[in-house]
Amino acid sequence: MPTCRDCQTEFTVEPADKEILAKLDLPEPQLCFEHALQRRMSFRNERHLYRHTCGLCDKPVLAMYAPNLGLTIYCRDCWFSDSWNPSDYGRNYDPNRSFLDQWAELIKITPQFNLFHVGEIENCDYTNFTWNSKDCYLCFSCLKSEGCVYCKNNDECRDCVDSLYIAKSELAYDCVDITSCYQSAWLTRCEKSTECYLSRDLFNCQNCFGCVNLKHKQYYWYNEPINKNEYERRIKEALSTRENFAQHQKTFAEHEQKHPVEFAVIRNSENATGNSIYNSKSIRNSFGVREGENMGDVYRVTYDVKDSYRINNLGIVELAYEAIAAGLGSNKVVVSWMGEKNFSASYTSSCTNCEELLGCVGLRNKKFCILNKQYDEATYHALKKQIIDKMKADGEWGENLAPALIPQNYNDSIAQELFPLSKAEVLAKGWKWSDDQGMTRGKETMKPEALPNSISATPESILKEILACVACQRNYRIQPKELAVLKTLGLALPTHCQDCRFDERLKRYYFPRTYDRQCMCSINSHNHHTSATCQTTFKTTYAPNRPEKVFCSPCYQAELR
Repeated sequence: MPTCRDCQTEFTVEPADKEILAKLDLPEPQLCFEHALQRRMSFRNERHLYRHTCGLCDKPVLAMYAPNLGLTIYCRDCWFSDSWNPSDYGRNYDPNRSFLDQWAELIKITPQFNLFHVGEIENCDYTNFTWNSKDCYLCFSCLKSEGCVYCKNNDECRDCVDSLYIAKSELAYDCVDITSCYQSAWLTRCEKSTECYLSRDLFNCQNCFGCVNLKHKQYYWYNEPINKNEYERRIKEALSTRENFAQHQKTFAEHEQKHPVEFAVIRNSENATGNSIYNSKSIRNSFGVREGENMGDVYRVTYDVKDSYRINNLGIVELAYEAIAAGLGSNKVVVSWMGEKNFSASYTSSCTNCEELLGCVGLRNKKFCILNKQYDEATYHALKKQIIDKMKADGEWGENLAPALIPQNYNDSIAQELFPLSKAEVLAKGWKWSDDQGMTRGKETMKPEALPNSISATPESILKEILACVACQRNYRIQPKELAVLKTLGLALPTHCQDCRFDERLKRYYFPRTYDRQCMCSINSHNHHTSATCQTTFKTTYAPNRPEKVFCSPCYQAELR
């Protein structure tokens, strides 16, 4: 059983994952799941964008790289143009030096594109890691979406605002982990629900407020049925002012603790462990998976991913290891990020439509390249074997870059969201840190106390105002689509900036760690367990010290109303 190099804990590599490693000729990993995920995440900056000037056309651009990283940035048009050639940065392999050091040096000198946009993108200049989307603003990991604002991990959504991990939904505001919901606000883990507010774990519900664990219900108020007229009267009052809704949020926080939670959300899937797994099979210790097969230790993986181990934030890939955003039609990818349509690519960054690469950066439509230098097929395979043999001897093969070589600031990266560290901790571990993330304070034209208390009292001129967050004093604005959605839902304007609101949403999602626990159900009327307490055991992301009553699926389903 391997031992993590960082935390010295033993961890298991499942037999199916060993088979994946064998197909890729890779050794077992040297880091546990969490430390490997943290390292991969530290490569990816989604939400912190910096102003740069394109190194080719001098056009001002936003980029995912802070100035202190010292990288050359090209706008997307220039980067994909014929005005430069990434092969010009090619170099010979030096067998007397670490291959990872040589690859890191190539990354440092090769121009980088400013933002990761793939497919048909229209009017999404202020988004990052975006695929086939239109009219979105400050959305990140935004896939096939339109008209969304301040969202992250939004897949096939329309006109959604301030939401996290949402799919196939429309007119959602401040929602977390929802699928196929419409015109709703402050929902958590809900599916196929319409015009619902302040609820969690609803399925196929409509016009529900403050409800938990309901299915196929309409006109419910804190889990009690009421008639349509009474519901409309109550919801009008609840949404009438910011204070009224805030009071209901406090009431709901107490109300939801009375109701059990399901140990994991695993839907239409076979042989799966982890959480938030949909339409998949043979999934091991994985989180946020849609349409996947035979994967272990993966996070935020969507759309037809197979036979992969320890990957995150990617889709449409087969046989991948230690990869992040390196899918989109790729196969046999090892230790790579930000690529598409690559085959047999190891240690690559920002490569597209290539085959047989090792240690390359920014190549397009290339084959048989090492460190961006072109070789004939026979020479390539001989040198590749020589390099990999030495990497194996040095313990580098299958390993990712050390923190000091990663071309991102840790506090800009998505690693800071799941694995928050102080500046001192980051620097001690070798990562980089950004001291200036670009926010402004003290520029407000309207004080928080002057903000209208209801949406009905909010004029269109609010779009011209600069506001100040009541928590961190950062300046922020209300966006036109944001105002339109708030008016549709009847909600007052937010008093916190988008970053503070994002931090609060993160608290409603789970940390990707499972615990071995037993079902907490002691309801005698359940016919699937004869003992006073259900004896079913499972792996769950709910830690033993959390307050929720965690049920197995049969006990939980029996309590749905």
